[in-house]
Amino acid sequence: MSWDAYVTDQIIGSGYAVAGAILSKEDGSAWAESSEGLVPDGAKLATWAKSADPSQPVVAGVSSVSLCGESYMVLNGDVDDDIPTLCMKKGKNGAFACVTEQCIVVGQHDEKAQPGPCRNAVFNLAKYLKDNSY
Repeated sequence: MSWDAYVTDQIIGSGYAVAGAILSKEDGSAWAESSEGLVPDGAKLATWAKSADPSQPVVAGVSSVSLCGESYMVLNGDVDDDIPTLCMKKGKNGAFACVTEQCIVVGQHDEKAQPGPCRNAVFNLAKYLKDNSY
């Protein structure tokens, strides 16, 4: 399966996200992005992903992240099942980023979707990739 297919089938295909991306953990470059143009600030997400404690994003210098040209406020970071997760919000829209060994999986939801299922779609893909050494 191509990286684009993971974004399309697993994140967007969940029905709970309107945009998604998979980025390199090393430098934040895009491996795949949805056609909706998420265009995340990969460098800032990579800085967070490589920080000593990803559950503390503000300590790592990450209090906002640019998605779709808009600044999303970082609400919190946590580590679930050894996968760091970042929760972000902009008005009624939100986004999640999960870190694996080599990449960062990002999904964005709009006001029509509940945040929990979007987080689950992003987390489940990240867990699958991490379990397969990505």
